[in-house]
Amino acid sequence: MGKLIVVGADPGGTSGVCAGAIPEETMFGDAPYQGIEILLYDQYDDEAEGIHAWKIVEVVYQFCNQTDYPIPLVCEQFSLRKFIRGPDILSPERINGLIREEIRKASIPIPLFYQMPAHAKEAVTNQRLKAWDLYIRGKEHARDAERHMIHFIRRARKIPALRKEAWGRE
Repeated sequence: MGKLIVVGADPGGTSGVCAGAIPEETMFGDAPYQGIEILLYDQYDDEAEGIHAWKIVEVVYQFCNQTDYPIPLVCEQFSLRKFIRGPDILSPERINGLIREEIRKASIPIPLFYQMPAHAKEAVTNQRLKAWDLYIRGKEHARDAERHMIHFIRRARKIPALRKEAWGRE
């Protein structure tokens, strides 16, 4: 059996991205849960928003020859919070829009999902990352992307409809 790859993204003034893989039988079979293999952990800053979007989608292309399944891209959903101001406040939403445009032009199907920041941060805490031996020092935005990737995998294991939407099978 092969592996499933998921890419998490935290778009913004500094954008994080994390790609991870799990064995196919862990998601679809009766095999006990096996750990996530981190394939890429990075973040981008000081570049145009369009470059952030392109680099995030490019990560999917980078790994598409390593799996027989589509690679879901899981982005942090923009949420406007009180008392936050500045020129970059809408950067995450602009980058999400540019990611949607990159996916529309893509030569491969890329399932796109969004998750609220609080859901991923509550489910995948630093303490849990350390317990799972997945905590990587530095690159806070890459860590937030990692949280989204892991949270999506954990949700997909529990929700057959989400697995079907992501990989075409329950």
